[in-house]
Amino acid sequence: MKFEYTPAQQELAERVRAWREDHEAEIREHSERSEFPRRRYEEGMERGFGTAILPEAYGGPGGGAVEYGIVAQQTGIFQICFQTQRALLATGTAEQKERYLPQFRDGSAVGAISISEPDTGSSLKSMETTAERRADGWVVDGVKSHVNLAAEASVHVVYAMADEGLTVLLVDEDTPGIEVSAKRDPIGTRYLPIYDVAYDDVAVGDEQILLGPGDGYEVFFETFNFSRIGNASEMLGHGYRSLRRAVRWARERAVGDDVVTDFQGIRWKVADLYTDLRAAELLRDEAAAALDAGDEDAPRKTSMAKLAAANAALAATTEAIQITGAHGLYRDQPYEANFRDVKTLEVAGGSREIMRNVIADSVIPEF
Repeated sequence: MKFEYTPAQQELAERVRAWREDHEAEIREHSERSEFPRRRYEEGMERGFGTAILPEAYGGPGGGAVEYGIVAQQTGIFQICFQTQRALLATGTAEQKERYLPQFRDGSAVGAISISEPDTGSSLKSMETTAERRADGWVVDGVKSHVNLAAEASVHVVYAMADEGLTVLLVDEDTPGIEVSAKRDPIGTRYLPIYDVAYDDVAVGDEQILLGPGDGYEVFFETFNFSRIGNASEMLGHGYRSLRRAVRWARERAVGDDVVTDFQGIRWKVADLYTDLRAAELLRDEAAAALDAGDEDAPRKTSMAKLAAANAALAATTEAIQITGAHGLYRDQPYEANFRDVKTLEVAGGSREIMRNVIADSVIPEF
């Protein structure tokens, strides 16, 4: 099988790469301050980067997971917006799509995904946030943690437990009872600020539920199987950029009559790192194609893609510092920031251990 970009996909890749390079320093400054680069987000949405998966009916080009991966490999500032759009596209009603999706076209909409809780991580069955049915709708109560863009969001996608089971509700930012509290201080992906959020007697109508009461697991898997493409792609981008910068420096760094890249130990290191990145990229491409084709094996393939990308990118961002020596130890160089972002992405949306469990659950019965 070949995973080659169409002319339109290649053009998208070139445009978003050039845009990232033009604004990389500015976005990095926002990241160090843990601020959302709202102006660049809006600009990127208007240029079609963050709306790459939207159908034409909602102002997008009608792309899918492949286009998502192309954009995410160059910049992560659209990651949560992609997840919100995916939840709506895969599980929303026609009315929900018509209400929310066009707002993403110019960047006026920002999404937040509220899942994790102070005492609940990957075990959704332990979730304590509740959605209680009332005569005129639902009331949401609970505290969420590790919520990207909670303070900046126009709509919160909130996971809660109802009598029927896990339920997902769309909660608008101006709904009474939402309190965004502590802003967290993560080591990476700081361009998507993280907060704790309390939902205190937040009233939501029946029309704001995705799919239906008790259908939260279907929403979750539709969203997060997809989001692994973004996580894998972001990590690959950081890995490639770190390795490329290190090699370019090493080609010019004199050591006696040689340069650093003349030494076999360095050459083998570069060969191994590049091979692992390229292999992970091919797994990502296969997984993206599987999602777009509706392949039932997509969960395994997306998990393999994220696992391989995490392994390859962690190695590349670490060894890039090793290749450059003292030069790579300074904070005015991007190596440390790339490593921090990869380490954060390796955990976000499911750690390597969780990915291994998903893969093993699929593979072992087949052997």
